[in-house]
Amino acid sequence: MNIDATTRAPARSVTTALTENVAALVAQMSVALLGFIDAWFMGRLGVELLAAISYVNGFTILVNASVGGALQAFLIVGGGRLGSGDKRGFAAAARAALRVATLLSGVAHLVMLAVIGVLSMVSESAPRDAVTLALMLMPSVLLNAMCLVLRLKVMLLKAPALLVTMSLVLICAKFVALVVLFRVQPFTAQYPFVALAGSGVIAALICLMVSWSLDRRYFRMINRQLVERHDLALLTRQILAIGLPIGAVIVLEMSVFGVGQMIQTLLGTLYGAAFGLVTQFVLLAQTIAVAIGQVTTINVSIAVNMRHRGSLLHAVTIGVVSTALIHGLLAALAMVFPQMFVDMMLPHRLAGDPELMAVLISYLRYGAICQLLLAMVVCLASVLRGMDDLGHPLVTIATNYLGLGVVCSTAMAYLTPLRDLGVWVGIAASLLSSVTFLGMRVINNIK
Repeated sequence: MNIDATTRAPARSVTTALTENVAALVAQMSVALLGFIDAWFMGRLGVELLAAISYVNGFTILVNASVGGALQAFLIVGGGRLGSGDKRGFAAAARAALRVATLLSGVAHLVMLAVIGVLSMVSESAPRDAVTLALMLMPSVLLNAMCLVLRLKVMLLKAPALLVTMSLVLICAKFVALVVLFRVQPFTAQYPFVALAGSGVIAALICLMVSWSLDRRYFRMINRQLVERHDLALLTRQILAIGLPIGAVIVLEMSVFGVGQMIQTLLGTLYGAAFGLVTQFVLLAQTIAVAIGQVTTINVSIAVNMRHRGSLLHAVTIGVVSTALIHGLLAALAMVFPQMFVDMMLPHRLAGDPELMAVLISYLRYGAICQLLLAMVVCLASVLRGMDDLGHPLVTIATNYLGLGVVCSTAMAYLTPLRDLGVWVGIAASLLSSVTFLGMRVINNIK
């Protein structure tokens, strides 16, 4: 009987770990799917509207990435308090994370509005009403930041079923809201951006209400903890101090595609629309890399604290090999069967445009390679994060993305005959350089 109990324990442990990882992956994909759903519905109204939403989404990616630092800091601070049995400290950390995520989201969105406004004034190629669309999307972005904190809180409290429920509510509410609004054809045709922004607010509000009610119902002991203002202020500063450098790394990881989207849209509506769809494919693929990266960070951190080189090498190997295999397979499928992926991404109305189809298939092959390189950057940065090495990834990614990627993409797009393809060359060069230098840093740290 004892033998049977011991043999079943590992199975239950593996099953629990697998369930939690799948739930985390669903939560990551729900965020990426929002942009994909927006692009798909706007594509039904024409290439110009698809290019406009893709242009704004390129900046929204960076806004969401800035909030990612606060979420990672909450994982560190809140996880530490929860692990030590400090329920009051965990409750305070959750409230502090909610404050910081909302603050960073608002500030980042205001910066985005300023940048889009300046570009609209200096460039005639910028999509019309881009500033208006970005302004209307602000409420949904702020509400989604709150939802992300609540989902992360549920993940830390080991409730995968609730995490999946919250994530699916967001996606289903978004899809249903867009379907209902698009049924009102005259309204959608005349005010497409209002319909898009309205669906985002409706979905975010529904998700926030459901998440809040589930949180209050299932975690009463945590939520009833009295939190002192001093503790809340202290944890807010702590999450900011930890989250800002991590957020800077995440923003830089996504900036290469955000800047690429801006350049492509300014080069032409067709290029911007095709690049936006391929970017959504890349972001959906990256949810896998982020989920693997979170697990890798935890495993590497445990091995480092144990000071066991063998365990460290094992954790790094599993993370790197699994990321390379999964994303390598995705790259191979996209390059061999591009038409299959295009049929899934492209609305039926645009499928009859041969010029758009040709550009999209070409971009998909470039995007397949770039998503593999970006996944390796995310993986290696996660390994270094587990080693408590935050400064080197920040400097490396900033140098390669901003110094090499942005400069190279801009130069090749405007100074060479490559034009739109030059943007992809710049992106691939910056990602390959980042993988090389981050890989060298990981090897040196292990040694």
